[in-house]
Formats: sequence, structure tokens, C-alpha cells
Amino acid sequence: MRKRAARMAIGVAVVLALLLVMPGAGSAADSKDSGLQKAMKSFVQAMVRKDSNGILAAFSQRNPWRFVGYEIGTGRPLESKMVSFAQMSRDFRARKGWYHFFFDDPNGYTFRINFGKGEVWKRRGTTYARSSGDRSVRHYIKWRQEGGKWVIAEIGDTSP
Repeated sequence: MRKRAARMAIGVAVVLALLLVMPGAGSAADSKDSGLQKAMKSFVQAMVRKDSNGILAAFSQRNPWRFVGYEIGTGRPLESKMVSFAQMSRDFRARKGWYHFFFDDPNGYTFRINFGKGEVWKRRGTTYARSSGDRSVRHYIKWRQEGGKWVIAEIGDTSP
């Protein structure tokens, strides 16, 4: 009986030791998860600071992202368009177009209103959403991995 208990204790110790020394054991999902959280946190901080370089860093330089505008009250999609990194960069430099979407002061209908102090973005899979309590209001950011980095794939926003 003592021999059996001793063997079990040794077996448990060996398994625990292997888990501690194996590189990456159980950390692939954790790393992916924390990478997405870090990307969202960096994007939120860039929005709060109105940091154009930080905002641009959240987007792919090679592949466009999708903007989907929704109607308040119905939640019906009003528009959907693909936006390139080059277009955003030009607009930011010229302070037109997408510059206003990301940088204008909140007036109740700008995307910027979602980044006030204490606003919580809830995660579901690779999407972060900000709930207003009204199901017809949609504010979300979908992310995708590209070249080992998380980039914004789609932004949904409610428009008047």
C-alpha cells in the first residue's frame, strides 16, 4: 500500500514538473487571448488620446477593413464599405473623411462617444462590443489575426 502511494506521489510530481518546464505548455490559447486583449486595450488608449499613429497601428496595411453603419431604432444596416489603410492615412493627414469618424468630439452620433472614461467593451470571441442597453444600437469591433498580429477586421456603428 505504501509503495503504491509512493509511486502515485512520484507520478504526480513528474507530471507537475513536466508542466512547469515544457515551453508553451497550455500557453498557446492564453497567448492568443492576451494578444487580442492587448490589441483592444491599445486601440482604446489610442482613441482616448486621439493618437492617429496608434489608431492606424490597429489596422492592416495590406488588407482593407469593413465599416458597417446601422440605423438607430431599427438596427438595420444602412451602409457597408471597405476601407483601405492608404485611404485612412490620407484622410488623417488631410483632416477629412475618416479623420472625423475617429477624431471628432462626441456629439451623440460619432464613433468617438464609445471611448469615454469608464466605457466597457465586452468581448465575445474575436469581437468587442459596447452595449447601450438598446438592442437597436450597435457598436462593435471585430478583430482578425494577420501575420501574427491582431488587426481590426470590421467596425459596426450606429448612425442617426
